[in-house]
Amino acid sequence: MANGPTKKEYLDLLKGHANGVGAQAWQKKSLDRDGMEPSKKDMNIPIHKEGINCDKLIEPIPNYHLSKAPCEKVIAGANNSWIVLGRDRHTARLHNERNPHYGGQGHSNAGMIDIVVGRMATKVDEINPITKKPQPAHPVFFGTNQDAARIYISQKADIDRYFGLSSDDPEAESLYSGYEPSETKAAIGIKADAIRVIGREGVKIISSADIANSHGFPKKRIYGIELICANASRTDRTPVPIAKAPNVARALTRAIDLISKLNGIVDSFLMAQTQYNIALQSHTHFSPFFGAPTSPSVIAINSGIQTSIKLLGKAKTSLLAHKTMLGKYSGHYCQPFGKGWVGSRYNKTN
Repeated sequence: MANGPTKKEYLDLLKGHANGVGAQAWQKKSLDRDGMEPSKKDMNIPIHKEGINCDKLIEPIPNYHLSKAPCEKVIAGANNSWIVLGRDRHTARLHNERNPHYGGQGHSNAGMIDIVVGRMATKVDEINPITKKPQPAHPVFFGTNQDAARIYISQKADIDRYFGLSSDDPEAESLYSGYEPSETKAAIGIKADAIRVIGREGVKIISSADIANSHGFPKKRIYGIELICANASRTDRTPVPIAKAPNVARALTRAIDLISKLNGIVDSFLMAQTQYNIALQSHTHFSPFFGAPTSPSVIAINSGIQTSIKLLGKAKTSLLAHKTMLGKYSGHYCQPFGKGWVGSRYNKTN
């Protein structure tokens, strides 16, 4: 059996590839050379450089070398993949007062490794459409035409600011010790369309492992793990503490116990009221005729019998059923062996 496609199959695949066949409706076309330098775009590209079967592929490549800082060593792949070794920076190499980085400010102890694939991911322009000069590709961590996927490692960085992560609520920290941006700290930022952390035997995320930070200074407090959806700055939800299953179960069990005691109070009242009703329905008075007792009221007897039936037959039964349901509820939700146990059987937090 032959290895790989035949020449006809290869040409058919190449034809469909050039026409964008295979891309989803929400994706860019399979072969996009729109931003390529005109002289490269118009040349007759050999078949073996069309990328099929992982052959070489000629495509638009951002010109990061025009943005390269003097302190940086750049390892560049042929298809928009980069490793940059240098000093902390998240934007243009020059210092910017409004959006600074520690490499631009001349700080020491600010080494950086920036691993990037897909610079200018939305639209690559090798030539600036206005100036007609080569277009520099600065690092773009968030916002318009940001880089596709990145692992950024820095010895000294304002990592939350670099990635556009911030809280609009200045009271968040005082309320819940919530979202607190990291500043001037050793940091790692990871960003892509989809991120997976996979462990064959479990995954642990541990915070506040050491008593001091990378600068050697003691931490101000214990820092926890925060799970934030949609970026705090884009929602009106302030991060709040996560409930602990055992505490929730104890709280629910206590509430169930109080409800059960209320059930008992109602039951006691029901029995006392029933005894009183029986006495009332059969009570008599002394008549003016020689003090002889009168006969019980027919209306009171009939009403009393009906009321007793309702109280003992329905209310008493309902209270017993209610108490049974409370026990089942407690076992179902508040005990680890229950099917509806409020805690996860696999994931834990402290």
